[in-house]
Amino acid sequence: MHHIRKSRATPAVALLASAFLLAACSSATSASSSSSSSSTNSSTNSSTSASSSETGAYTQDGGKYSETGKSYAAANVDESVVYVYGGGSYSLTGSSSSDCSSLAKTSGDSSSTDNSNFYGLNAIVLAASSSSIALTYCDLKSTVQGANGAFAYGSGSKVTLSHCSIETTADSSRGVDATYGGSIVISDSTISTQGAHCAALASDRYDSAAPSITATDVTGATAGEGSPGIYCTGTFNVSDSTLTATGSEAAAIEGFNSITLTGSAIAGDKKWGVIVYQSNSGDSATGQGTFSMSGGTLTNNSSGPVFMVCDTTAIINLAGVAIGNAGGSKLLLRATSASSGDDNVNSSWGSFGGTATLNATGQALDGAITRYSTASSVALNLKTGSSWKLEGDSTVDSLTIDSTSSVDKNGYTLTCSSVSGDGAGNISN
Repeated sequence: MHHIRKSRATPAVALLASAFLLAACSSATSASSSSSSSSTNSSTNSSTSASSSETGAYTQDGGKYSETGKSYAAANVDESVVYVYGGGSYSLTGSSSSDCSSLAKTSGDSSSTDNSNFYGLNAIVLAASSSSIALTYCDLKSTVQGANGAFAYGSGSKVTLSHCSIETTADSSRGVDATYGGSIVISDSTISTQGAHCAALASDRYDSAAPSITATDVTGATAGEGSPGIYCTGTFNVSDSTLTATGSEAAAIEGFNSITLTGSAIAGDKKWGVIVYQSNSGDSATGQGTFSMSGGTLTNNSSGPVFMVCDTTAIINLAGVAIGNAGGSKLLLRATSASSGDDNVNSSWGSFGGTATLNATGQALDGAITRYSTASSVALNLKTGSSWKLEGDSTVDSLTIDSTSSVDKNGYTLTCSSVSGDGAGNISN
């Protein structure tokens, strides 16, 4: 049995969204006042968080509840704004697109950024232990450290956001995050983060069940170091979205996980465009990482390669993607090891080498392809009218060219262990 009690009234926090966030709510100011309620069960909860101190301005243990037009604020250490656990289901809908509900984390840094990253401690919105939260026309904002926007922790836990805005300004405060089998579904929404280690779309540690993120028509911008548009240790499906990282790479995949992008634009300014790697930190299962992109644009403004593969196996599938490589490296792909001494790789990642397979379908490729030592290898498969123009001496272990595809060495040296396919002769100097 659930015992519902009303807590004392809590004034809503007036939240003026930035111009970037106005795309989600044209006038993102919360109601002038609202009552905060919490739903609790008389039993204790021992499994939803690494910290027993997790609380919420709105707390719900089990049950199913819906609210409209309410706003909540949290100001204490390790306190979420909305915290639902025990298999509960909660939905909150703003009054309208011009009168969004405000969920504000105004003070109270997390006592443990690890617990914030792995279990959602101090997140603005936290669904745990097979619970679900659905938000429509809501503004989520945090100004403190270790306060992720929307967090799903544990298998069966899910947060769904539609027509929402998320803004975080401090470190270790990602836009959306899922761990240990949790899932996030976000659509028609905006995300802005300013701090370090604040990816727009993120997942983190898991054991048997990988987390998942599904994003449709999302506009995200990150500014901090180590804050890519996408940080993936799970399964990501992103469509019709725009993600820009000015302090980091566009996307990162760690371990046995995948990103699939359709009709989207991603851009990164630091290190490289996209990295597929294995850090051996324990955050992800070891294995093949897969990056697939169809249509859209991939912009690399860094001094590194468009694709970096380090100490893991990577499959890269590209189909009709417009690739911009403005950083000056002229490197399309680099397969390497953390022991290589390459810029920006961490020597603790290992010395296994990178194994990369790049499959191009109707794809124009420009740039050099290189690898570090024989511990690394590269396979390139060109099909359906694909082309590759070298912008530097390149090494490819296996090159397959179909009859409709071609390679332009552009005056550079191409070293291949094997060349095959009906278009094997379509290589010009």
